[in-house]
Amino acid sequence: MSANPSRTSRYLLLLAIPCITLLGSCVVGKKKYESLLKDRNKLDSTLVDLNGKHKTLNAQHDALNARTLALLKDTAALGKIRRGLVFDLQTADRNYSALMTTSNKQTLELSKKNATLGKDLAARERRVQELEGLIADKERATRELRDRVAKSLLGFNEKDLTIQVKNGKVYVSLSEQLLFASGRYDVDPKGQDALKTLAGVLRKDTSVNVTIEGHTDDVPMRAGTAGMKDNWDLSVLRATSIARLLADEGVQGHQLIASGRSKYLPLDPQKTTDARTKNRRTEIILTPKLDDLFKMLGN
Repeated sequence: MSANPSRTSRYLLLLAIPCITLLGSCVVGKKKYESLLKDRNKLDSTLVDLNGKHKTLNAQHDALNARTLALLKDTAALGKIRRGLVFDLQTADRNYSALMTTSNKQTLELSKKNATLGKDLAARERRVQELEGLIADKERATRELRDRVAKSLLGFNEKDLTIQVKNGKVYVSLSEQLLFASGRYDVDPKGQDALKTLAGVLRKDTSVNVTIEGHTDDVPMRAGTAGMKDNWDLSVLRATSIARLLADEGVQGHQLIASGRSKYLPLDPQKTTDARTKNRRTEIILTPKLDDLFKMLGN
């Protein structure tokens, strides 16, 4: 930077004073004096201009210093933030590594569990297929049994004998008119023929359980009927009579179950003659043995 303008001005003034004094002692011309005066004014103007520039430069210098301090503060703050970010990144890296380790461990455990579950599922599917096969075999056996029974009893009146499949079982329903006289439990000859024909089918298949259910209407027994107190006794005795006849015809005793339902399971709940006639019946329920199926279900 050039010399200080104030010092320069003073220096020039010091030089100017002797000259003016000297000139005062000398006889100078008017033109010379005016020229010097003009130079002095020009110097004064230059001095003012230099002072203004100096003040401006000082203000810019102060502003630059303030800006420098602000930048230093910002730099320090940024450094602190950067150190924090570095720490956070390091922490995040450690956490990520821990999470990946845990995730890999859990993934391995899940893979093992999935493999075990896959084996269990395959075993269950095999069991389901086996069960479906057994059920299909049982349904086929039921249909075949129904067809054999229907074929063997083809010559009997449909009003006295019906055959149907319900709940996987073959129901052979025989009317009272076909089997028994009113209030009696010894089987009529016509009913014996039907039962003997049925026994011919059953004794060839020991895999069938035979349940004989006796059913009556709701009309009370006549007082003094020998050996029977009520319709329940009558329904049971009719069932056991049929069971004995089937056993005598070669059906295995362990296949036979005799039970009496009395009036409590009517086909028609109305109190009419036709309804009571339908309710007085014997049902022979044929069920293919399900030992293999029950065994599998139990397992």
